[in-house]
Formats: sequence, C-alpha cells, structure tokens
Amino acid sequence: MVGYVRSDMRMILLSASLFLLTLALFYHFAALQVFNAVVPKDANTDLVGAAIAYGPDARQTLDIYGPHNAIGPLPILLFVHGGSWKDGNRGGYEFVGRTFAARGYLTLVMDYRLMPENRFPAFVHDVARALAWAEKEGSRFGGDPKRIFAVGHSAGAYNLSMAILN
Repeated sequence: MVGYVRSDMRMILLSASLFLLTLALFYHFAALQVFNAVVPKDANTDLVGAAIAYGPDARQTLDIYGPHNAIGPLPILLFVHGGSWKDGNRGGYEFVGRTFAARGYLTLVMDYRLMPENRFPAFVHDVARALAWAEKEGSRFGGDPKRIFAVGHSAGAYNLSMAILN
C-alpha cells in the first residue's frame, strides 16, 4: 500500500510539474502574441516608423507609434521590454506602443542587445543610447525632446533604471 501511495504521489507531482511547465512556457512565449491579437488596434494610432536604427547593431532598433493626425510636438515615451537579458523583442509589444500612442504619446518601443552574445552592461548602454537618440531625433517624428518619459518591464525596467542613474 505504501509503494502504491508513493507511486500515486509521484504521478501527481509529475503531472503538476508538467502542467506548471506548460503554463510557464505558454505565458513566456504566447502571452505577448495573445495580447497583440486581442488588444484592439486603435484606429487612431499609426506605426510612424519601423525598425529605426538608434545604433549600429542589428538589435539596436525601435518602432515608433503615434496618434493618428496628431498635432505635436508630443511627449515622447520610451518602452523597454523585459526578457532576462536573453530574449524578447519590440515586435511583441505592439500593444504597448499603440496603447500609449492612443493616449497622446509618441511611443518608442526598443530592442536591445541580448546575452549570451553580449554581456552586462551592454543592455544598459543600449537604453542610454536610445534615450539619447530620442532626445536628438524625436522631433523628426513629431516628439518633444524636452518631455521624455520612460517605462520598462522586468529586465527592461532594470536596464532603464541603471541607464538613468548612470
């Protein structure tokens, strides 16, 4: 009887572990696609620029969203995605760009270099470079370089905090 109970307990633990792993993988890889699919595409927002380079590396690019027919200059908002420094990309955050743009911001959704090809503090330097780019080039896209705001998620929030503190 004891062996049978232990066997059942192992099966329960294995099943629970597999369920949690599946849930974590879904959350990690599919949640952003779900958000982008279900969040309404606000007809009052535009993709103003796609894959705009703020540096020489292929990952040093950003997408720019703005309100349709906006009269600027608009406040600029830089969004930095998370991903544990090893994954994530700006394309997964279209819903963020469009949401802030619908509220009157010229929204920059950036990529940054990732591990293991790049080491700390490359990601922090990328955020600092994107902020400098926003200040220098944001007005070309209708933004006000005197009103720059920044938001980050997870590792992106850390990168942003370190760039600003530095």
